[in-house]
Amino acid sequence: MPIIWMGFSVASSEGVDKWKADPTVLRRYVGGVAGAAGAELVELYYEVGSDRACALIAGLDDFIDMRSVMRILGADEVRKLVTPEQALDGFGREPGYQEAGDNAASGPGS
Repeated sequence: MPIIWMGFSVASSEGVDKWKADPTVLRRYVGGVAGAAGAELVELYYEVGSDRACALIAGLDDFIDMRSVMRILGADEVRKLVTPEQALDGFGREPGYQEAGDNAASGPGS
């Protein structure tokens, strides 16, 4: 399950702007948006010296849902993160992917 780090201005969209003066309510709002997409807000953080917030969201696996949440929040920054265990799993997959690429490149028509 990927973790998403989503950054946005607290005046980025109508929904966010409406709650920007109350950080705890904005956290609940972002959590409600994430929950409706089948994900979970881990935490909402505010940037120091900037009118920006960043939401750490778990379980936002579907790219269409991700796009929808991004648009609702007015996100202009999204980073997809994995845990160390998931990264290790990915490392284990790489040789098979590399071999498949090599086989495709050296196949008919090369």
